[in-house]
Parts: sequence; C-alpha cells; structure tokens
Amino acid sequence: MQLTVSEAGNFLKIPEGTIRRWIRQGTIPCVYQGGKYLFDLETLRTWAKSKGLRITSDQVSILQSENLKKDSDIIASISRGQIYYDLDTTTKESTFQAVQGLLAPLVPPSLQIATLLQKREHIASTSMGNGIAIPHLTRPLKQLEQPMISICFPKQPITEQQQQPIFVFFVCISTTLHNHLNLLLRLSQTLRPQNIAKQLQQARDFDSIITIFTDI
Repeated sequence: MQLTVSEAGNFLKIPEGTIRRWIRQGTIPCVYQGGKYLFDLETLRTWAKSKGLRITSDQVSILQSENLKKDSDIIASISRGQIYYDLDTTTKESTFQAVQGLLAPLVPPSLQIATLLQKREHIASTSMGNGIAIPHLTRPLKQLEQPMISICFPKQPITEQQQQPIFVFFVCISTTLHNHLNLLLRLSQTLRPQNIAKQLQQARDFDSIITIFTDI
C-alpha cells in the first residue's frame, strides 16, 4: 500500500517538512508518481527500523500482522461495510458513486464519500495489481463511530488509463489514524500474494471472503 507524504509523516510521527527534507536528500525510500511522492508502507516500516526511529506502542500494534485483534478488526469492518456483487458500473468514479449510495444508511450524505475517494485516487492509483484496488480516503473520518470496509465486485472489470483491469474494490473508510494504518496494512499484506486474486474471483459469499483473511 502506498502512502502520501502526509500519511508517511503521520505513520512515522515525523513532521511533514522533515519528510520532504529527507526526500530532497535522498535518504528516505519513495517513488515519484503522478507529480506526487509516494511511500510503500512495508518498505517504509523496514527503513524506519533500520534507522532506529522510535516506534510508539500504537505503531507496534499496527505492525504486528499476526495479532489476532487485527483479524477481528478487519472482519468487523467488512461486516459493517458489507460485500456487494455485480455492481453496474464502468469506471472508478461510477463505482465510488455506487458505494456512496450503498453506504447512505451508514454515512451522512454531507460527507460525499465518492468525492473523497476520487480525490485520493487523483493523488495516485490505489490499485495494487492482480485486479485488486484498495480505495481509501486521505484522512480518517472522525464523524463516523466505527471503521468499515466495503468489498465491491463490478459486473465487468474496470479499466482506466491502460491499467490492469480491476475486478474488486476494497473500499476502506477509517475513523482514526490507528485503524486507518492498521486496516490498510492488513489489507495490503493479505491481498498481495498472487493466488489471492483467484480466491477472490471464486468467492461468492461472506464466509468465503472472510476465510481468505483468517486462513493465512
């Protein structure tokens, strides 16, 4: 999962100005894409540890992928956001609009989830390859009580700007910085293996999806 400069600063507990200075000095691993500097979450974690950067107790819990509470958190988030099949959408934007409609009972319309998701997408694509994308907001929504993950399967894969067609979107909406990083990291780790895409394409119910997160 890629982080923006602001998200990287929040993760490391380092001022954004310092992050940008490290970028100029070439001392922090990042890539320049679409006019923005981006950081791979796993690479950033490894780099931070190699530099002896202090990790808070909150960060420790975020980074321990075998922690059972993480599985509980992500399953509960999926339970709240639900799984949707055969969405009649043809673009990322129309998919985000569909998500906003589906989440209307849970998310106040004034928050304009579709617009916020599209804003993050303009910074850099949230596609992680293998036909999987993890759209998320640039910052947590404190107006909501609990985080949620909506898993959305369009009728046909979404293709944009010569990218690999996306057949499933894991739309992640968090409420605190802690669960924002927690959920993104857990999703990134679970969905990265090549065989997961095939499992997702074959999963047609809630239990099959949840098994993917509990059997690794």
